[in-house]
Formats: sequence, C-alpha cells, structure tokens
Amino acid sequence: MKKLYIDNQVGIFLGRIHGNLPHDHLATQISIGLDVPVRINSSGRDFSHGGLVIRPNVTHSILSQEIQITFLINPSTFFNSQVLQIDSQSVFPL
Repeated sequence: MKKLYIDNQVGIFLGRIHGNLPHDHLATQISIGLDVPVRINSSGRDFSHGGLVIRPNVTHSILSQEIQITFLINPSTFFNSQVLQIDSQSVFPL
C-alpha cells in the first residue's frame, strides 16, 4: 500500500493489502474499494461494502486484496467526530 499523504490529522493510503493480520489502532479508519467492495473481518464477523468505517481501538483485518483507498483519521479532529456520528456500530458502511 502506497502512502499518498500524511499529517497530524489524517493519513491517506492507496493500493492492495496482502496478509493483513488482526490489529487495532487509535485512528478511525475509512476504507473504500475502488474496483470491488472492501471486505473486513472484526470480532469473527465479515463486512463487505463499497466503503466501511472502523472505529478506533476495534480489532479488525482487511480481507480484500483489491485496490482500495484508506483514510486513517486522528480521533481528536472535528472530522472524526462527524464521521462517528453516522452510526454507533464498531464497523459500519459509509
């Protein structure tokens, strides 16, 4: 996966993910499939959608290996608070 942009508010990455092990991070993650839906596993449940939001500190792994764009958003930003108001689930469609 190629880093396109990173600062203290957001990191933007583009490409394919291979061998993604379960992990979590402090950032809110938005993953958007460019060719096919993004597939993510969290808590033994598979999610598939054109775009998925993963809340901070939620253990997950990316299952899809197709090209996607991923945004990692600093949890202290206003944008992050707006995204998390969309839904209260740990992983939800965008």
